Amino acid sequence: MPKNMRLVTGMRKDRVNKEEPDAPISVPDPPDYLSQDSPETGGRSAFDWFVHLSAKLARMRVMSEFDVEALSKMAEDEVIYRHAMAIIQQTDLIVQAPKTGVAMQNPWLSVKNKAQERLMKGYAEFGMTPSSRTRVNRI
Repeated sequence: MPKNMRLVTGMRKDRVNKEEPDAPISVPDPPDYLSQDSPETGGRSAFDWFVHLSAKLARMRVMSEFDVEALSKMAEDEVIYRHAMAIIQQTDLIVQAPKTGVAMQNPWLSVKNKAQERLMKGYAEFGMTPSSRTRVNRI
């Protein structure tokens, strides 16, 4: 856990690594590789999610330029999650297999669940869930 997070979570100061490099609070630019196109299901692009989430994290005082890669993965997962949800809502949770016609779980449900799992881990890492936020104090 980074020094800033350890301090704001209330960890004893004598247990904080004083030699850890500083990561100044900032709102970094999104990486060039993030898509700026909204998915065909509508909604925000990965670029838009990055901007949205980085602003929130900066207000929480936990965003720095070193977090760009982790946050860009979260932004991509937001798009995947919402895209999968839109397709599931247009179809059903149970669909027919294309070749056999047998009832099966909608394959997009697995896509949604995996993206949701990665998002929840990312949210916890950045202190964006209720339980992880209870360990964060203002600086």
